[in-house]
Amino acid sequence: AEGTVAHGLAEELISGKADPLELLGRVGGKVKCDGFDIEITDEMIDGAFGYYDVITADRAKFDAVSKQAPVVGKAEIRVCAKSVDEMLWGTADYILYRKGDRLVVYDYKYGRGVIVDPEKNEQAAIYAIAVMDGEAGWAFSSVELVIVQPRGAHPDGAERRWTAPVEWL
Repeated sequence: AEGTVAHGLAEELISGKADPLELLGRVGGKVKCDGFDIEITDEMIDGAFGYYDVITADRAKFDAVSKQAPVVGKAEIRVCAKSVDEMLWGTADYILYRKGDRLVVYDYKYGRGVIVDPEKNEQAAIYAIAVMDGEAGWAFSSVELVIVQPRGAHPDGAERRWTAPVEWL
């Protein structure tokens, strides 16, 4: 339930449903989730800001490269990996792409016990396949899987990346 609340805060920030000051004003408030009263903490808000910073920095890099195709960024997008199985679906936390160029799939993890690695991460790979099966097509020069886990205590920090070979996908 705590992870669900933290995830919801991050999604509100990246999608523009809430601004940073509004989120800061919620610290100390409680949210009912899965039968639990979850307190919104500074740590949750800091995690949401870190997630937002990773995505907006990547978006700026995309925007800096002049290409004909537009840059697409979407939060909490429901996707289906039809090429694997018609029933294999999920909700990608955030996707950022330019058709014919690059696809980046972000997965926000709030857990602190198990460090999630992007390399050969099946969940993130399914999201990438599903995005390519659906709206984006398979014409990408690179596909990057990004895990943002603010409480992961990984030596490389909260943000970890792996460029997935399209053949592997």
